[in-house]
Amino acid sequence: GITVDNVLEMEEKIGIGELTHEELLSRNRYDLQSWLDYLEFHAQLVRQNQRGFESRIRLFKRALKALPGSYKLWHLYLTEFTTYYTQTIVMNSRDVHQNSDTIQPQNDSESYEIKLVSAFEKALETMSRMPVIWKMYISLLLEQIKNKSSFASLEFTRRNCDRALQSLPIAQHSQIWPMYLELLDFYLVYSTDGRVIDSVLSVLKRYAKIEPKKGAIRRFEVLRKCERFDEAAIELFSVLEGSEEGSSEEENQIIWTDLIEMCIEHAAWIQSVDVDKLIRSAIDSREKSGNVGEIGELWSMLAEFYASKGEFEKSGNVG
Repeated sequence: GITVDNVLEMEEKIGIGELTHEELLSRNRYDLQSWLDYLEFHAQLVRQNQRGFESRIRLFKRALKALPGSYKLWHLYLTEFTTYYTQTIVMNSRDVHQNSDTIQPQNDSESYEIKLVSAFEKALETMSRMPVIWKMYISLLLEQIKNKSSFASLEFTRRNCDRALQSLPIAQHSQIWPMYLELLDFYLVYSTDGRVIDSVLSVLKRYAKIEPKKGAIRRFEVLRKCERFDEAAIELFSVLEGSEEGSSEEENQIIWTDLIEMCIEHAAWIQSVDVDKLIRSAIDSREKSGNVGEIGELWSMLAEFYASKGEFEKSGNVG
């Protein structure tokens, strides 16, 4: 068994080990490798439950105070802190579930959440040009939204997405946009208020400058969901008009069909897109190519469009 002498001997070895690293750093506190070696030694102590995570945070802060411009140190610190925070959430959730009949004290995870956000903000004072740091930060904020969504948390994350795009060169924006689009989905789940929708559409308009087709299709989906059918039709029509040479015929056909089906279903709201011209153009195209199999269906679609608008005379006289 473990005796008092064993414990004292272990503490002595730990003390000697820490002292050795402290002496090395006293000679040159700006040596990155010395800090990394100390952190590796300390990690072993944490794994053996000889030291707690709070002492590890203090050690990282000392290292970063000496070397605030070290990407390697910041990345290591934020990775470990995020992992520890995530594990704390899981453990607290398990405890709450197991003790659901008792009043729980405030979770440690809430305290670590504040500290972790502060750590990222501190890192970005010197690491704002590093896309990996931004991705880690925004991913953390998105996870927090999944756990407890609020309009304030959505807005805070949106501001940080904007900060990332402002800080990084355009060539790296593609690393941020997938997370920004995920955030917009949270907005749409949280609220369908007109101001929220307009804010989402405004962001998607910016996205469309980078990805014209994808941006317009996303705007179409949002507008259709919010029953702003005429605006939705304009967006999808713009995709057809601006189809690149690389776009497949099958892809354009799917977009065309989506547009026409929405216009037929909500014909009374469609003012800005000439649906008659779109369908007749498709009929002419089929006739010229000799692909006459779909022409009857297209005439039926045109008749259905006018019937949906209440213009029954036109509906009966198409063709």
